[in-house]
Amino acid sequence: MAQGWVRNALDRSAGLGSQQAAGGKGRHEPFLAVSLLLAELTKTDSSCTDSLSSRLQYPSPQPSTNGSVQRCLSAAIVNRSALMVFFGGRETLFVNPFNLAIMPIYDKPVRVLIRDMISALAPTPGQHFSKDAALEWFAQNFPKIKEGTISAHLIRFSTNAPSRLHHSVKADEDLLFQIDGAHFRRYDAATDPAPIHSKSDASAVQEKLVEPSEIQSPSEFAYESDLRDFLAKNLSHIEPGLQLYQDEGITGIEFPVGGRFIDILALDSQRNFVVIELKVSRGYDRVIGQILRYMAWIEKHHAESGQGVRGIIAAREISEDLKLACSYLPNVSLYEYELSVALRKVAVDAIVKG
Repeated sequence: MAQGWVRNALDRSAGLGSQQAAGGKGRHEPFLAVSLLLAELTKTDSSCTDSLSSRLQYPSPQPSTNGSVQRCLSAAIVNRSALMVFFGGRETLFVNPFNLAIMPIYDKPVRVLIRDMISALAPTPGQHFSKDAALEWFAQNFPKIKEGTISAHLIRFSTNAPSRLHHSVKADEDLLFQIDGAHFRRYDAATDPAPIHSKSDASAVQEKLVEPSEIQSPSEFAYESDLRDFLAKNLSHIEPGLQLYQDEGITGIEFPVGGRFIDILALDSQRNFVVIELKVSRGYDRVIGQILRYMAWIEKHHAESGQGVRGIIAAREISEDLKLACSYLPNVSLYEYELSVALRKVAVDAIVKG
């Protein structure tokens, strides 16, 4: 069933015939309705338009409205972030209601702007620049780009950053080498290690920062990574409508926040941010300071005005101290996870000796 706001959009679109006759008001409503439904379906193949066509029920006496819808369907480009509609030679943007990620704010996407930034801050090989200098360059030239988006793109372009694997790295984006968490230089293929393009490339590197009291063994770190990757693909196991945050190829897996990384940054069905922190064993009350710091950073540096931010802590076992601490924090929820293993005997053909 279409959600209420989808039905409302369809109702508004269905009444356009009389509005257009009265003066042409609301002529873009069919495109709004289509964008909302396409976002709801969250598909990118041809079956999306087939399913959408079967769900549009405009009154037959309004051919102008139906025609607008068909033109919209035939000229729509859909991705996981937004819907671009080309109508009358003009490009219009509609934001996906399930994901705040949008198409480029400026004429160039951030992955192109980051190249301009590199040319400006490190014009010659071997020249270093700081993360603060990169943020300042964007603040002066493209102030609408969020700090988290810039930080994630710096990781995406850094050949030795394991977290780049979460951000849809393209073949021509091996441009930076991360000296430390706050400094970068141009990548030198002649002297630097080969770029990280797969999990096997990153197996020896542990980039995620942890609290001194929470140092993990290699097995624990791998376990948490597997848990994180599974939940990122199955966020509906936590709550219906929860989706991984995405923006211009950047995902919410290990999302950078002020030198640290959120395990999973998601959006709920109301388009509010959800910060998810995972613990491989017991969840203790000290994790409260960690998740509140992440939530505050998202609210201050990444969320839009009026957009909510809440937190989720998931651990194998929640301690009584953590339950008590969260009793004063209605915007932080606690979850315990359980894993099961099933074994299946594999038949082997016996070798018969002569």
